[in-house]
Amino acid sequence: MLDHPEFWDIESTRTLLRTFEQKERLADLMAGLAEEAGVRVTIGEENPYAEMRECTLITSTYMFRDQVLGILGIVGPRRLPYPDVINVVEETARNVTETLSRVRQELYFPS
Repeated sequence: MLDHPEFWDIESTRTLLRTFEQKERLADLMAGLAEEAGVRVTIGEENPYAEMRECTLITSTYMFRDQVLGILGIVGPRRLPYPDVINVVEETARNVTETLSRVRQELYFPS
């Protein structure tokens, strides 16, 4: 990511990295993105956090018994090979969903 010109400004990159350290903010962002099942692509100004507007987030939910259980994704520069990255995220989420479907015992879902 740091090879891309939009991340050459050290202060902007430092702010972005600090954002990654703010677990509560990231959890809120991911919770918002997980409201809809499937793959989502969030680019630049679509990102709710100004510090991440030079980035793209490609996320996908994974399921357990037809319920969204979590979300995974990739953060990268706005210039990504989108089809390739989307395929990786989508396939990884599908593999997690399939693996969870093979779980024999009940998973605990806190309310």
